[in-house]
Amino acid sequence: PRMLESATPSSFQIDEAASNQKTSDNKNGHAKLKKTVTDYATNHPAALEAALKDAPESAKPALRRAINVAKAGYEKALKGME
Repeated sequence: PRMLESATPSSFQIDEAASNQKTSDNKNGHAKLKKTVTDYATNHPAALEAALKDAPESAKPALRRAINVAKAGYEKALKGME
């Protein structure tokens, strides 16, 4: 019986293991989200800049504002994830 007790994890050990798993999952989730936002931060403004090249003159000011807003928003989001 004594060997069985020592081989059986206590509720504290189970809680600690679950907590460590959650921390690991949170770190992985955070890293995955940060990568996604970084990818968007690169691709979305680039797509707007590509559209700017072929856009009519009347649309260019709005596209330039959209590019600036997108870049600022992604920078803010990424800083908040540090």
